[in-house]
Amino acid sequence: MMNVPPPMRFAAMARQQFMSMQADGLLWKISITTGESGTDCNVLIDIYGDEGNTGDIQLGEAGAYEPGTTNDFAIKLPKDVGKIYKMRVSHDNSGEKNNWELKQIQMMNMAEGMILFKCDRFLSPTEDDKQIVRELPALKPGEEPLPVKKYHLDIKTGREKGAGSKAKVKIMLTGEKSNTGPRLLGAHNFLDDREDQLKKGRTARFFIEAVDLGPITNVEIGHDGETKKEGWLLQHILVKEDGGPSYFFPCDSWLCKERADGVTSRELTRNGIFDDSDDGEDDDDEDDEE
Repeated sequence: MMNVPPPMRFAAMARQQFMSMQADGLLWKISITTGESGTDCNVLIDIYGDEGNTGDIQLGEAGAYEPGTTNDFAIKLPKDVGKIYKMRVSHDNSGEKNNWELKQIQMMNMAEGMILFKCDRFLSPTEDDKQIVRELPALKPGEEPLPVKKYHLDIKTGREKGAGSKAKVKIMLTGEKSNTGPRLLGAHNFLDDREDQLKKGRTARFFIEAVDLGPITNVEIGHDGETKKEGWLLQHILVKEDGGPSYFFPCDSWLCKERADGVTSRELTRNGIFDDSDDGEDDDDEDDEE
């Protein structure tokens, strides 16, 4: 999370002072509207433009988002991101009230006018599709917003002894337009019912939802495992875009501090694009040692 000036409650700042501070274009009024279910988790936003993104900015204090309310903040962006086209909003699942219904987020700036981000969904580990991260396209008068797409991930674990892992894995997809930011892989976005997601010889299927990334060029993947037993032999990743092509990313390497080159994260480069692809390999529900 980037170091930025803390957001101020809009009511605490005189309106005239707020208007005068917008001269550099970086100060925005951000209004967040909560539906019928609030949250006491920490809320983060990451704003993307054609010249970069802000990184995670925490908005308000935990417990600030009550049902049926709108919270206003004055935020000075850490840098100029150019023409804004999407926002990623998430919470850290740290509170007791983690089923947050987000209606919308509105950004307002004297130079740029108003930008709306509609959500009307839950950020929740138990409601909707059990996601606590949402990507929202910018809605601007006279402009067509980017579509939100679902990306299916087929992640193949190798067959060597000890290839499987139960470490926490994060992945980031990067396309020609944008990236997903780091996303945790787990039960919330696992498309199978089986418990051992990254088992030896198995293809685990996950999904990620994001504003259109464009053609996928790179995948960054890593885990938090510290020991040899938590090491993981990743064979390859196939990224399938809903209604679009599939992208193949070979790895055939260990992600393990005590094997090979000792790294637990890797950046993979695309090695194929397919219009209608399947990895062609059956899952082996092997009972032998991971």
